[in-house]
Amino acid sequence: VQGRIGILLASSELSAVPGSATTVSLVLLNQGLEDDVFQLFVEGIPSAWVATPSAVTRLAPGQQKEITLNIQPPRSTQSQAGRHPFTIQVGIQMSPGQRA
Repeated sequence: VQGRIGILLASSELSAVPGSATTVSLVLLNQGLEDDVFQLFVEGIPSAWVATPSAVTRLAPGQQKEITLNIQPPRSTQSQAGRHPFTIQVGIQMSPGQRA
């Protein structure tokens, strides 16, 4: 994999029931030669649906860490059934323009 950011997801599709949380596990890997700070970004769904223990993770070169995201669409009459495509991106502090 090219670049300094490695990210592995167990699945590319999730299922969630309004009012219940779905957990997404991902593994971050620092493929660079220096310590770096990795930041998670979730786009395409409301930020209020997403919770994580920490959106920022510091990793040494070659170090990897499993991160969990909880996605919980609200139980509401305004919630719409169906597909809600979203992306999970990871950026790094040393190269702000690089994302995976």
